[in-house]
Amino acid sequence: MQAEWFGPYRLEELIGRGGMGEVFRATDTARKRVVALKRLPASLAADPSYQRRFRSESEIAAQLRSAHVIPIHDYGEIDGQLYIDMRLVNGEDVADRLSRTGPLTAPAAVDVIRQTASALDAAHAMNLIHRDVKPSNILLSPEDGRDGHDFVYLVDFGIARAADRVGELTGTGGVMGTPDYMAPERFEGRPISHAVDVYALACVLHKLLTGGAPFRAESLAALMYAHLTATPQRASLMRPGVPAGLDWVIARGLAKDPRERFATAGDLAAAAHAALGSTGAPTLPPSSAPTPPTPPPSPTGPRVRRSRRSRVVIGAVVASVVLVGAGAMGVQMLQSDKSLPAEPASSAPKTVRVSANMSVSGARTLVVDPTGTKLLLSAPAHRPSAASTFDLRANVEIHDLADPSKVTTASLSDERVDALAETSDGSTIVAASSSYGFQQRKAANTLSLIDATSGRVRLSVPLPSVVIALALSPDGGRIYLTDRSSSFQVRDRTTGALVASVPLGAEAEGITVGKDGRRVFVAGSTGLKTIDTASNTVVGTVGIRNNASSLALSPDGKAAVVITSGNDSVVGIDLAAGQVKWAVAVGKRPDSLVVTPDGQQALVASNAGGVTVIDLATQKVSNLPVGDSAQDIALSPDGNFGFVATLSDVVRFDREPV
Repeated sequence: MQAEWFGPYRLEELIGRGGMGEVFRATDTARKRVVALKRLPASLAADPSYQRRFRSESEIAAQLRSAHVIPIHDYGEIDGQLYIDMRLVNGEDVADRLSRTGPLTAPAAVDVIRQTASALDAAHAMNLIHRDVKPSNILLSPEDGRDGHDFVYLVDFGIARAADRVGELTGTGGVMGTPDYMAPERFEGRPISHAVDVYALACVLHKLLTGGAPFRAESLAALMYAHLTATPQRASLMRPGVPAGLDWVIARGLAKDPRERFATAGDLAAAAHAALGSTGAPTLPPSSAPTPPTPPPSPTGPRVRRSRRSRVVIGAVVASVVLVGAGAMGVQMLQSDKSLPAEPASSAPKTVRVSANMSVSGARTLVVDPTGTKLLLSAPAHRPSAASTFDLRANVEIHDLADPSKVTTASLSDERVDALAETSDGSTIVAASSSYGFQQRKAANTLSLIDATSGRVRLSVPLPSVVIALALSPDGGRIYLTDRSSSFQVRDRTTGALVASVPLGAEAEGITVGKDGRRVFVAGSTGLKTIDTASNTVVGTVGIRNNASSLALSPDGKAAVVITSGNDSVVGIDLAAGQVKWAVAVGKRPDSLVVTPDGQQALVASNAGGVTVIDLATQKVSNLPVGDSAQDIALSPDGNFGFVATLSDVVRFDREPV
């Protein structure tokens, strides 16, 4: 181009152009140095929104103190046009590098992520959210690097905002950013935090390793759906040589719930670096085929299991054992209708160890069936056909534990599974599901009865609100549930018809049924409530601080073990006295728990703390090495084995005599 004068700057070469302006190689004749000059085009200079964005970028970038943010020399306005004078960096952006050379090696990709994370953490320390982390905003400079490594700069803070200013800069209701790298909460219009940058960084890691964004779709609407509901294909399966441990890092970074992601960009980068030397999710042993379980005696009654935000509850009574466990939004219970011994059937001490990795990703709810031969789980939403852009369906999968290749699938009409339950004879699965009501679909909530052998949906009943937790009565005739309308409902298991509704005053995230079926216990922010099933009334409340959520009963039914998510702890409650007897700190963001049939242990799954094993006699704790991102936990009827759902896998564990 022919040199153009802009104040004291001689613009010599156009080196970049984007939505926020043009970047020139320029000479600052006043200070006699070559710089990069970014200028807002004259066509946009009169637009107040673009002026605000450009000034915002200037001010933010000038304040940041990070080696991985390009230094700003000056900024201001010349002849009505805004500009930024910054250091000239010789190199190329990541998007151009990938187009030119293809995906990076895993070590090179992690190095880019490490340096980008450093810039993000510096911004986050100033309470700033970048909001547009993507390959074209990451510059690679071989000239500034050393030992053959590129030096990385994060650029374009044009739409960055303070974390306490959650609105967008547009005045038309538009969401600013690049959809391929935008977190689910941005599409839903929810408040955002630094977690949206962590999500985008995980998307970039996937792109660096595979050459493609984690979610691909033919339309913007389909792409939004994918971010809201889908699980990306594993990078290690898409490209040979990518360590499987990076799949876990990406999966946690892409968690739909911002609270389940890495706390900082630096934490994501550190986990990615650690994964370079691993072959699977952190701390997981090599995958192996699970040993076929030995079925317990034929059940004589029904049983219960848990729900989550998208979580499960199974209801059933099995033989003469009791196992009650509830997820943060539900419950799991294996219960007998026979009288139980006051002491556990076996007092031999047992230890818990990880035994296998099932390589099943995207599961958020788990249930072991009453025979101990099958694992039920909720699978991520999918499109039934390529043409069904707006038609996402959630699945319930039934895995044969003796033959992992045998999987029966039940397809539901909604987008996500919120809770599951199964009758004690293993014939019927009860599923509560819901749809977001996004784009062309209407919001919906459904209760489905599924044939557990064929996967056929026998009956679907519309519900007024999203189900949080679900359980079955011991005889299997009643469905108990809590929902977003803060009510406890009783429904007929054959028809789904409403039998009774009890207002709770607040949402209850945990539910379980007493051993004789006469009491149902629900846990929420108002404490632990006891509901009489004959009169369907609340007959007792135990006040619990710090938001009670998941709960489980002891085998004799005399005590409850309850997660208090507000302080990352678990408490033990004497039900007769109505008092909290002990409290134990567990992993961050505890979500789900089970109590073993012998009454020895409680196992607690935490979103940011793995699995904590509590010795119920001493309240001493130990950890089960399944990685940090434990989503749900389920135990077999005999208590000898179980499963943990993490963001990237389903992990089997065994309980064995010491």
